[in-house]
Amino acid sequence: MGFADLIEPSPIVESASEATEEDDDFGATETPPPKIQQLIHLLKLQPKGDKSLVFSQFTSYLRKVCVSLCTIITTH
Repeated sequence: MGFADLIEPSPIVESASEATEEDDDFGATETPPPKIQQLIHLLKLQPKGDKSLVFSQFTSYLRKVCVSLCTIITTH
């Protein structure tokens, strides 16, 4: 995996100062934030059977990653 495997993030729609904690949550039917999109893209590049460890000091971020991954698993 190299730099060429990275994807271009989606454009930011609103400024960070206008975002609230409620706006930061997203449901299973909404598009995940660009960081999570990139994480999912990189995880898909891993060979089948390989394991990955995702960690963050923010549990709310891990919850969002979980929602996104569970949505992908259930739709495929």
